[in-house]
Amino acid sequence: MLLLLLLLLLLLLLLLLLLLLLLLLLVVLGLHRLGGLFIDQVLVLLPVLVVVAVLFGGQLTVLE
Repeated sequence: MLLLLLLLLLLLLLLLLLLLLLLLLLVVLGLHRLGGLFIDQVLVLLPVLVVVAVLFGGQLTVLE
């Protein structure tokens, strides 16, 4: 059971890392296309993503 939980946590972290890489790619593309407008949107969305990640992390510990 513990191994399954650790595997799930690792998968979640990997997913979060991929999401951050995708965000970084979008920022780079946004720099070329829209200038600073896109960066402002990303800066607004980033704390939301962090809060969601923390909430999911809390749910994982509650499940244990």
